Amino acid sequence: MAFKMKGYPYPGKSPLKSHVKGHPAPKKEQQGPVAEKNMDLKPSEMEGTWVYKGKDKGEQIADYADRAEFAREDAFNSEGKKKTKHLKAAKDLERESEIIRVQRNKEIDKKQANKKKPPFKKRK
Repeated sequence: MAFKMKGYPYPGKSPLKSHVKGHPAPKKEQQGPVAEKNMDLKPSEMEGTWVYKGKDKGEQIADYADRAEFAREDAFNSEGKKKTKHLKAAKDLERESEIIRVQRNKEIDKKQANKKKPPFKKRK
């Protein structure tokens, strides 16, 4: 005879719903205000690094991505505390670019939703 497992009333929280360290957290929407201009240089970035000052979101995203790549290269070439500073700066810059990217995509989706679709033509 085959064993059939019936629903077991699990005491406490369901293990599928609880967050355990080491398991990925559920994906949440990006939060945070979008800055009008890019943030200034991080302390771990080199002084001569150029920062985009305009308001174009595509350029802001590209600037953050470039600066994060530079920080990752610096982390690769350094050791100890400097390496952790560079990696933290890269992570912060990537997070900022992701926030802007999500906001820009929301704006694009709103524009497309408001756009009128042309009526269908009937074939004869």
